[in-house]
Amino acid sequence: MEDAPSRDTETRWRNPKVQAAVLNGALVLVGPAVWAAYTDYTWDAVRPFQPTVFSSAIRALPVMLAFTPVSLLVVWRSYVHARAYRIRPLSVWRGPCEAAAIAGGLALLAMIWATAGTWSREPSLLIIEYIAFYVIATAVVGLIIGVVLAATAMLVLRVRGREGGRPAV
Repeated sequence: MEDAPSRDTETRWRNPKVQAAVLNGALVLVGPAVWAAYTDYTWDAVRPFQPTVFSSAIRALPVMLAFTPVSLLVVWRSYVHARAYRIRPLSVWRGPCEAAAIAGGLALLAMIWATAGTWSREPSLLIIEYIAFYVIATAVVGLIIGVVLAATAMLVLRVRGREGGRPAV
């Protein structure tokens, strides 16, 4: 009986919801930085020095810094959606739909701001179609990213749920 963790004494880091959220945050934070370091290291441009793995990793740190707020948002929302999924498994689509809405909303704000000067010079319908194309495309990319993050979170929830001797979900 002593080995079974109670709700009050369960270690926070052993909680599958926390692990799923941290994994998703790490993917969003480290993935782009690894890609930036790889592209810097394999870039064929003429340079005064030969890049090393270490120098490429150092040059990728600003990418990590830029993705830190996004990663924190992903950790928070992944935890919230993992809790909802553990309570009601049919809520698995909430995360991807929210990712699509956030991406589309940010694209809408950026496009309205970027096209503000053209509203008086160009036909309104043309500008609206232009904005709609980018907003929909960005929302689809957000949906794809949301599906990938939901899949990794579900994988962690299922694997860690079985390890603890509890039902998977």
